[in-house]
Amino acid sequence: MIGLKLTAFVLFVIWGSLFARKAPVHSPNIRNCKEHEFNAAPAAAIFNEQKKPADNKWQSHFQRWMEITAAHSSGGEQFIIENPAWNRAAIRHDDAQMHYKEFIHRCIQEGQPTLVSQIPKEVGNGVFWFDDAQMLTQFDERYEVTAVHGKAIHEYLSDIPPFSLIVIAVRDDGSQALNHHWQEILGRFGVRQLTREHLRHSYINVIYKRSQHEYESLFECASEDLLELQLGAFDKLNNFIIPVDVHIVSAGLSCGNTAKIMIEGTDYSPNTRGMNIVSYNLIDQQVEYQLCIDTFITLYVPETIYRAVRKEA
Repeated sequence: MIGLKLTAFVLFVIWGSLFARKAPVHSPNIRNCKEHEFNAAPAAAIFNEQKKPADNKWQSHFQRWMEITAAHSSGGEQFIIENPAWNRAAIRHDDAQMHYKEFIHRCIQEGQPTLVSQIPKEVGNGVFWFDDAQMLTQFDERYEVTAVHGKAIHEYLSDIPPFSLIVIAVRDDGSQALNHHWQEILGRFGVRQLTREHLRHSYINVIYKRSQHEYESLFECASEDLLELQLGAFDKLNNFIIPVDVHIVSAGLSCGNTAKIMIEGTDYSPNTRGMNIVSYNLIDQQVEYQLCIDTFITLYVPETIYRAVRKEA
């Protein structure tokens, strides 16, 4: 009976929100846009792959690598910079170890690309592939870096269904990848107060996705101090009734270095550097997606594959 009442209440809240006084704001088609550091190529289905069974994850991961590098085999000597996470996964999981070994064998057998643990100093004009976002700091302005497989943050937010609450909590820092181009894009999704001027700041945003193209920020704050927002079921947030218990904590590097997004007592935050994002589906009454995008250095989801090529003089 309680469940039926809660469902009816949630549907009533959603129905009422459709007639709220705020006019719809439709974001334009901004897929595959360009920005100063990276050129966003067509995004693939990493978002949906998060729901794949674990035993298929590593097989599809390394298969994707072979397909992408085979499709871009021209343009000089090819190098794949190994991600330390591959080896860690191989130690912990037998299936990851098996597919990692197969991947290494295929690279050796086919001769290209060459697997390396770091950028070879003696090679200046090769093509470098990697999916460890930390490597982005190793390529200076002499290289053109392209995201060839993976979703940008605005594509990720676009894929979240309407009638969802989107909660963002920053750990460490989530600002330094936000140049003016990305600030303009994210502003259309309700992210407006976080800029590069907020280095190592705490940041919380609670966004209601009203429709496919309409995002309303119910609460947004950036601060040098730790931020905490706690709401009980049926509490109001900017005149929106929150149907579940929510407890959010964000702490920048110098004031706690943590991020918590607790819904009904369970913490869904990945709690890593950048924007920790959790979406709660108001229709299904459940957490649907959670991930962290390291917006200190990138605006792309984890496991995005990048390609770095030295620019012509």
